[in-house]
Amino acid sequence: MVERRASRQLLTARALSFLGLLLFAAAAWTQVKVEPGDALRLETDADPALCGVFRIQVGGSTLMPGIGPMDLAGLTLPQVQEVLKDRLVSAGYPKTATLQVRLVALPDMPVRFRGAVLRSGTVPFREGLRLSQVAALASPTEAADLQEVEITSAAGERVTVAFDPSDPTSGDPLLRPGDRVYFALRNRTSDVSVLGGVLKPGPIRFVPGLTVRSAIAYAGGLHPDAQMAAIVVEREGRLVSWVDWTAGDDAPLERGDVVKVPRKEEGPYVLVIGLVRREGRVSFRSGLTLTQAIRGAGGGLSNADLSRVQILRRINGNLKRFTFDLAKIDSREVPDPELQMGDVVDVPVLIPKDGGG
Repeated sequence: MVERRASRQLLTARALSFLGLLLFAAAAWTQVKVEPGDALRLETDADPALCGVFRIQVGGSTLMPGIGPMDLAGLTLPQVQEVLKDRLVSAGYPKTATLQVRLVALPDMPVRFRGAVLRSGTVPFREGLRLSQVAALASPTEAADLQEVEITSAAGERVTVAFDPSDPTSGDPLLRPGDRVYFALRNRTSDVSVLGGVLKPGPIRFVPGLTVRSAIAYAGGLHPDAQMAAIVVEREGRLVSWVDWTAGDDAPLERGDVVKVPRKEEGPYVLVIGLVRREGRVSFRSGLTLTQAIRGAGGGLSNADLSRVQILRRINGNLKRFTFDLAKIDSREVPDPELQMGDVVDVPVLIPKDGGG
């Protein structure tokens, strides 16, 4: 009787463990976002000719025969599946057609790395490539949480490892084609993070009276390639200050703020930040408009407030903000404004309205 009860308990424990793995896998599937270079396998009973493996190009788009070009980078797999389903229906296929999309690994896929590192990028895959070798290339900053390094496979499977640079035999797994390595920031909301073009990027202990200039001083000062006229402060994901170091600007900081110091790059650019798929620089050219710059950053995310997009511009040393509604630009109610070199475009988060009356 005791043995039978113990056997039932063991089976129950195994069942719960298996269920937990299934739930974890399902959650990971809904969170993984498609990136340029990924490969998607499409399977549908709508038309055998539509099935196959398709690569996401550098710009984030892909071309599927019978469906047409689509910009899928930055979307989760359920969102990709929803977009493809809508395209099939628009192309005349029945709404009852089944469709499944999943990420797949291809042998020529490089390993990508990003996060709290000095260098983000890719490395060609080769047999025997390990996390320690990628970390040596990426150079994680002091702000990186090496106890929580995320490795996401090309198929969307995610694992977290504790990596110790002083002990390469511990937490140093072999990598696979298409793996994505993410070095997350330490969850220290009591600190201020100074990232980018400083000599010692990482967390700074917050003290009352801390400002952008004093935080940068604690971070070792500005790097020689720092873009000193375009330092920004983000608070809870929103831009709150823009500091021009060359004009003597400064701004007070609060706990949890992130100071971003961009680095100089070849050629002029505008900076697109906020709720876009690829936050960062967009190459500037004469005639570049607001909507073109946002498209150059991959477009707005699903929770972006496109009715309150701001252009931040220095005019005679003063910071000016101009707010635009992209729907009105699309409908040609208002013109699409041209940008100037050095402008900052801020796409804010959508704040849901209180429906409680």
